[in-house]
Amino acid sequence: MNYNKFYTFYEYIVPVEYDGIKLSTFLNECYDYSSRTISFIKRNGLSLVNDEKVNMNFALNRGDIVKIYFPFEDYGKVNGNVNFEVIYEDEDILVVNKPPFTVTHMTSSHTEDTLANGIYAMWAREKKKNKARFVTRLDRDTSGIVVVAKNKYVHHFIQNQGVNNKIDKKYMLITENVPKKKAGYIDIGIKREKENSIERIACESGKRAITKYRVIKDYKTHSLTEAKLLTGRTHQLRVHFKYIGCPLLGDTLYNKESDIINRQALHSCYISFIHPRTLKRVEFEAKLPFDFLNAIDKIKS
Repeated sequence: MNYNKFYTFYEYIVPVEYDGIKLSTFLNECYDYSSRTISFIKRNGLSLVNDEKVNMNFALNRGDIVKIYFPFEDYGKVNGNVNFEVIYEDEDILVVNKPPFTVTHMTSSHTEDTLANGIYAMWAREKKKNKARFVTRLDRDTSGIVVVAKNKYVHHFIQNQGVNNKIDKKYMLITENVPKKKAGYIDIGIKREKENSIERIACESGKRAITKYRVIKDYKTHSLTEAKLLTGRTHQLRVHFKYIGCPLLGDTLYNKESDIINRQALHSCYISFIHPRTLKRVEFEAKLPFDFLNAIDKIKS
């Protein structure tokens, strides 16, 4: 059997309670393989039980060794290059620190200046053939952690943790003014201001949104604050901190331009989730970018 087209595989041992169960059911219930991922494996991958090729309807026995293979995925020629910091990489995931003013993925108006371009250029130099599936994304002007899955299974596995509130994410932000309470929760709904507007407002009639925060540093006129999203609404942090009278510094949509920093002072600094291969919780941190640190120095002085 030719294994050259596969770049990785996952190995599992069938427990006694899955004796006689179909392979597809075992993968779904024990390891969160989605129906789409299973269909992808049928078309492009390989499933083995005790090193024999089987289909997804194969009835398992206790103690069987299951191996699921995923193929290389050629992303083709990608133009452009973008610099970024690699925080961590293995055969399943890539975690990077995205610089500000960088679009995450390619669009019709951004074909060469995106984080995706930078990742593919790096992988091309390293002779790797993976498709970059973004588990987390950030606005163009927001810096910090972005998690990339290297195959369809990993993407679903981690993304599904977000749906079930099992991903822990934290942000650092600089606010104008200082929250009256140095730690607490902002619990107010969010909705579009107008039907076709990108701007959101905080109101009781909006979809419920909860932000947990604590002030790290009180600079009298500004604060350095850590925030954690307990829900995932669009522009949640920017809207919530404006609502409590502490809009993000440099946020031209919810505040005003600043001569201290030329973007919204928002940075994704921490993430934690269950790794799809080890099934253990992993955590990653991203250091603050230069313009963030420079803004803090200006505020101090």
